[in-house]
Amino acid sequence: MLRNKKLTTKEPVCKDGLWYYSRHPNYFFEICIWISYAIFAAGSVDSWWEGLLDAITPIFMAVFIVLVTGIGVAEKGSVKARGQPYIDYQKTTSMIIPWPPKSLPAEDKVQ
Repeated sequence: MLRNKKLTTKEPVCKDGLWYYSRHPNYFFEICIWISYAIFAAGSVDSWWEGLLDAITPIFMAVFIVLVTGIGVAEKGSVKARGQPYIDYQKTTSMIIPWPPKSLPAEDKVQ
């Protein structure tokens, strides 16, 4: 089974694919899916309260993902498990929105 296979990479932090641009691309696309649900549901809104519920649901889910369950827990665990390489990754890579990475300031670069 694949779950028993050992990783052969020597890098403590994944920076391949979308993880080069975002620390949590999976959560970014999760939020995009919730926004798309709201957009599709907007066509069937019959009253103001349905419209309000339609608008606040993706906002609620984004806040819940960022502040309550997903990202906060994942970030704490990654810093604890990977240490300084992950802290450097945090300084250079966008948390959610895929964006080109910043360069690490000279005083923070590990020699």
